[in-house]
Amino acid sequence: MNFLQSLAVCEAETEYLEFMVKNLKDYSKLFDFQLPVSKSNFDIRALVRDLERKFKLLVKFKDVEFCSYIDRTLPVSLYHDRRLVLQALQILILNSLKYTNTG
Repeated sequence: MNFLQSLAVCEAETEYLEFMVKNLKDYSKLFDFQLPVSKSNFDIRALVRDLERKFKLLVKFKDVEFCSYIDRTLPVSLYHDRRLVLQALQILILNSLKYTNTG
């Protein structure tokens, strides 16, 4: 692994740690019933594309394939808390990467 690849992995790991710390804060707010839900319209397809870009290096480092599929019948715009949907998808992706060795 060259210097730039090592740097990219470090950057991806830093983002992961920031995500985990933020989740811990949100979990504590959730259990104290203080987690605000802020619903708005957002583009789910754009959110998934952003996640694909965000995890691209980590997926490459793990040497696995990352595929996403959004059913065409799903509305382009969803009305929900974007942050909570993002967190849920990130948790699913991170767990998938954590427990997938090849594929």
